[in-house]
Amino acid sequence: MRDIRKPLLAAALLSALITFIIYLPSLTNGFVGWDDPKYVSENQWIRTLDFAFLKEAFTEVYFANWHPLTMISYALDYALWGLNPLGYHLENVIIHTVNTALVAVLSVRLVTIVRPLSAPAVFAAAAVPALLFGIHPLHVESVAWISERKDVLCAMFFLSSILFYLRYAQKGKAFCYILSLMAFALAIMSKSMAVTLPAVLLLVDFYPLRRLSSAKGVLKAVAEKLPFFAISAFAAVMAVYSQSSSLASLAAAPFDVRVVTALRAYVFYLEKLFVPLGLAPYYPYQLRPDPFGFKYLVAYGVLAGISIGCLAAIRYRAFIVTWLYFLGTLLPVIGFVQVGVQAAADRYMYIPSLSLLVLIGAGSALIVERNSRALLGALLALISVVTVGLSYATVKQAAIWKDSLTLWDYELAVYPDAGELAIMNRGVAYKKAGRYKEALADLNEAINLKPSAMAYSNRGNVRKRMGDIPGSIEDYIKALELDPQDAATYFNFALVLEESGDITWAIENADKAERLGLGQAREYLEHLKASYPAGAHE
Repeated sequence: MRDIRKPLLAAALLSALITFIIYLPSLTNGFVGWDDPKYVSENQWIRTLDFAFLKEAFTEVYFANWHPLTMISYALDYALWGLNPLGYHLENVIIHTVNTALVAVLSVRLVTIVRPLSAPAVFAAAAVPALLFGIHPLHVESVAWISERKDVLCAMFFLSSILFYLRYAQKGKAFCYILSLMAFALAIMSKSMAVTLPAVLLLVDFYPLRRLSSAKGVLKAVAEKLPFFAISAFAAVMAVYSQSSSLASLAAAPFDVRVVTALRAYVFYLEKLFVPLGLAPYYPYQLRPDPFGFKYLVAYGVLAGISIGCLAAIRYRAFIVTWLYFLGTLLPVIGFVQVGVQAAADRYMYIPSLSLLVLIGAGSALIVERNSRALLGALLALISVVTVGLSYATVKQAAIWKDSLTLWDYELAVYPDAGELAIMNRGVAYKKAGRYKEALADLNEAINLKPSAMAYSNRGNVRKRMGDIPGSIEDYIKALELDPQDAATYFNFALVLEESGDITWAIENADKAERLGLGQAREYLEHLKASYPAGAHE
């Protein structure tokens, strides 16, 4: 055991150190205008870390999500760093570095259950998957985007829960079972994607633990998972409830479209894992895919081929377990229940990539055990080339999250037809940079592609900055016709109306903004009433 611990510790520390160094440049990134304002930079809620905040964190849905632990982590960051983005990025990188070390430990724990390994093989089984996990550019979005704190935080507790469960299953320690259950609850409170963990533990029971070899073993394993499944059921209900406003209807995204899109997405993720080129923050959803198009037929063939191959090699249980883990952990986000308008997202592979990486690590350990100089030399050369290539790609990918303009310029370079969302967001970035002509051009294009309340509201903001008060008023009216519950638009509309001299209407809109819960609207409403006494503006 002592011989195993030393190479495992060395591999975990080395992988974590390399990962941390690779992500150091991302610490100079700022906030981006995509979700970061809601979660941090304009979020008044996280600025008071008291009992009232904690109560609301656990009892309220925020930004279509119930993830109290994630919100608490932001509040702690604000208490330490204020609105300095360095601190938020640093915490993301530290958690990702911890996750990298946990991957090393978990990989060795899983592999050594099957067979004992020499010290060099332990190092390979730990270092290879951990290093690939830590420096893979597919994971950049989860780390370099402050709003994806929930990904790295959830994964840390997800991995910890599996490790505690392995300890319980092998040693029979009830305390480890309780720790596993607690870690799972913390994972759920970070991000609901962890709902698949009970099924993952059953897969681990099947292999490598081999606890399902008898009816009695199956019953015991299932009974042990009942508390986990209860937490999963709660999380699933909360996820559907909190994201009900973001769920696409069957009319907007028919079920047959979702099925073919999901099947294609599985192969898309495999492709990006093994050939991480053309990564993008936003992959547009294709509303009318051709189910018999070439890329879809290839996807069906790849999925069928891998599934049949795993079943044919069922006596090598590692393959079927690896494949089922990948399919199962992606299931909540693969698109059968469509949330938002993206077809896929790099961040969704943060947890699902794990089984494939562990399998690669196990294969590397077996090569080392063969004690062949030629094989070992080829493995070292391959690892060196891959490490350099992935590290370079990750540094470049993390740099696109530097600011909003860099982000959306990159998106539209990769996907020129990304649609109104990307164009509108770049327009907003131009506005914040004071480049109003470019902002107006982008927002005009976004509205031509798909008129939306958000696009009209943002164009109203730009027109106000450019001194076009009548145009701004026109845009705010259209925005509120499309979304009469947008407090920010009412507030901005009130500001323009005051400037135009229509104080009665300004008070009316400021009052609506205040009623919809916009904190700053109350102070502004009081200013209007004090500055313009009743009757003075009739």
